[in-house]
Amino acid sequence: MELKGTYTTTANLLADLRMLKPDVVLMDIGIEPNDGIASTKQIVKHFPDIKVLIQTVFEDDRKVFSAICAGASGYILKSAPSSSLLAAITEVYQGGAPMTGIIARKVLVLFKNHFPSFALEEAYNLTPREKHVLRHLTEGLSYKMIAAQCEISYETVKTHIKSIYEKLHVRGRTEAVKMYLNSPNSATSRLGGGKS
Repeated sequence: MELKGTYTTTANLLADLRMLKPDVVLMDIGIEPNDGIASTKQIVKHFPDIKVLIQTVFEDDRKVFSAICAGASGYILKSAPSSSLLAAITEVYQGGAPMTGIIARKVLVLFKNHFPSFALEEAYNLTPREKHVLRHLTEGLSYKMIAAQCEISYETVKTHIKSIYEKLHVRGRTEAVKMYLNSPNSATSRLGGGKS
């Protein structure tokens, strides 16, 4: 693991990223002039291969949800033990979505309270196992953790996730989670012709 650079401003964000070509960006929501959420949107748009890990003191629902919708691959609090930071960076790099425990719970509560079940899985003909894997994906579990939870191999998890992405017509975890968190009405209208 190599630290490519540190910045206290997002004034030259895109130019800095073109020069450094990092695999993972550790982003503070409170950075200026463009905050971490707006900056994450820019990174995802212009550098889709770069993973963004949000590290912040903020744990309010609006910021958590906004960061996820902006395309962040993970969200950890600065109050988390420093020993967990390198593990989170590694997990994001490997395709996981690490979240501090309290943040993961907030995401689940947001989903349960504001976005009731709307049969997204049925609209796209996901198998029972794929539904199970998708729910674990939205909880921020890594592929290895999903394999352990489902008692299947890592390679089988990868196969299921590839199938889920194909059926949902998404390119990765962030898009799948965003689709899963969409409102019932907008999901129903967009998913109406999804059966195939």
